[in-house]
Amino acid sequence: MSNKGRKTVSRDKGSVKNKIWFRILIAVVVIGVFSGVGYLAANVLLKNNQQAEVVAPVKPQNGIPVEIGSVSKTINVTGNLLPAQQESISAENGATIDKVYYGVGDRIEKGWKVIDMTTDGTKSNVTNASNPIQQNSSEKESVTLRTHINGKVEEVNVISKQVVTDVTKPAILIIDDSPYTLRTTINETDIVSVFSNQTANIRLKAFPDRVFTGKVKQVDGTGTVGTNGKTSYDVQIVLDEVDSDFKTGMTGEADLFAANVENVLRLPLNSIVLTGNGKGELI
Repeated sequence: MSNKGRKTVSRDKGSVKNKIWFRILIAVVVIGVFSGVGYLAANVLLKNNQQAEVVAPVKPQNGIPVEIGSVSKTINVTGNLLPAQQESISAENGATIDKVYYGVGDRIEKGWKVIDMTTDGTKSNVTNASNPIQQNSSEKESVTLRTHINGKVEEVNVISKQVVTDVTKPAILIIDDSPYTLRTTINETDIVSVFSNQTANIRLKAFPDRVFTGKVKQVDGTGTVGTNGKTSYDVQIVLDEVDSDFKTGMTGEADLFAANVENVLRLPLNSIVLTGNGKGELI
């Protein structure tokens, strides 16, 4: 083959190689362009997401849920459980107890005998002057003590044949447990919203899973001024139910229903903010 033919073949091979490299270059450029676009798009999306997390959309404040219902005002108080009334019957110092008729937990009625005792005859009065006394005209005096209320024997502090030397405790304590009361004190601000027969829900610490109902029985008209200069008033709340496990002095609390309004528009409490002048504003 002549030199001219070799040059033509060589030139054709070079042209093919150039085309291949050109195509490769184009492919690289295209890949680079798409990669760059993808990178930029990813960055844009990432930034948008980050901005969405940082600047979260705030729920419109004008969309406060409002409903129709009732609104109640309650007064919460604490107090102690006490029987409606009680009677402490005391024996005379130095007397000999002849007989004790009842024990703790026994139920008795007004006028029943509870204790017979003998005094030395030099003292004609019994510590509890309200008890009717039956006496014999002899040097020794036989005395019978009776109860003045219906109820249950809460304490017995003497026994038969005992000579009384301690009169700081009653010989026998009787309570009228037909109703129990929660006795409490209410401050002068809330007392104006408390009235007779006002309903209440009562919870006693000894019965954490139960709610008792009751009504206000008595509101004292004269208050007591405390050391802080504030006045409080004694209030008695009578429980509707009596439980055999009730004990004098048990602690509890009561919610007194002071007011109730029906068919009013109600909105969440956290939608109202008190300003410096004490007025409420919607947020």
